[in-house]
Amino acid sequence: MTRCFYPASRAHHAYSMALDFGMKFKKRNGLWLTESLPQIAGASYQIEVAEESLHLLEPQVGDILRGDEHNVPSIRFMDVPDAEQMGAGAAMMRRGFKIIQRNGIPFHWPEVEP
Repeated sequence: MTRCFYPASRAHHAYSMALDFGMKFKKRNGLWLTESLPQIAGASYQIEVAEESLHLLEPQVGDILRGDEHNVPSIRFMDVPDAEQMGAGAAMMRRGFKIIQRNGIPFHWPEVEP
């Protein structure tokens, strides 16, 4: 299973994702409280995305994605709400594209460990 996390040095990104998109983060015994995330910043810790929030990392209509196509930086806009377009979005994600904006709000992509 893929593991997604934010290093402690980017705890502010985890905090932003919790506030803006409702992303949850797991700790040893349960989930982090959103208010606690900024306090992690000084630690050498990885803030792991909870399984129940992994769906937020899938492309949605209106998302802006960034990646490289044929060694050329590229921006794509997910604009059609049908299965074919979302399938194309999933294929782009497999090719290394990352969501950079959702609903006009910056989307902070986590580190991914297979």
